[in-house]
Amino acid sequence: AQSIPHTNQAAKQALSKGEAVQFFYGQPSYFLTVTPDDNNSVLVEIFNWKKLNVTDVSSMTSATLKGLAARRETLRITYPGICAFVFEMLLEIVYTAVIGWDIKQNCATEKTGLFGAVSAVTCSIEEQGRGTLHAHILIWSETFKHLRETMCMGSRLEERRDAEKSIVQIVDNLTST
Repeated sequence: AQSIPHTNQAAKQALSKGEAVQFFYGQPSYFLTVTPDDNNSVLVEIFNWKKLNVTDVSSMTSATLKGLAARRETLRITYPGICAFVFEMLLEIVYTAVIGWDIKQNCATEKTGLFGAVSAVTCSIEEQGRGTLHAHILIWSETFKHLRETMCMGSRLEERRDAEKSIVQIVDNLTST
C-alpha cells in the first residue's frame, strides 16, 4: 500500500526502496539534496493569490527584502500545502532537467541530465525542523560507474589515471554548476 506523500510513513517506505535499489545497483554515483527556500519563493505568493509588487530586486532595501521574506514565511506557515505543491513542481524539474529521469515512467529520459546516462534514482523526502520539505536523492550513473571501475580495476596504470582525472573533472564541473 502506498502511503500519503510527505509523511513519516512515506519516508520509511522511501528508505526501504532506497536500500533495495542500492543492494541491486551497488554504491550510488551521486548524492543530491534539494532544499527550496520557501521564504524567498515568489511562487508561494502567486499560489496564495497575493498581489505581487514586482520591482527590480537589486533596487530594494534590506528592510524591504526582509519584509517580503517575513510575509512569505507567514504564508508558508499558514498554507503548508501550497509549499508542498511548489516543492513537487521543483522536484519534477530537478528530476527531468538536472538528473534526466522521468519520474512518471521511472526511467531515464532521452535527453541526459548533468550526471550523464542514469540507470537508477531513488529519493527520500523529509520535513525539516522549520516545517519545509527537502529531498535526498541517490543517483546511479553508468558513466560514473564505468570510470570508478576502471580507476579501481583497470588493467593499465595509464587507464586508471585517466579514469581518475575524468572523475575529478566531472566532480569539479558539477560542484561549480
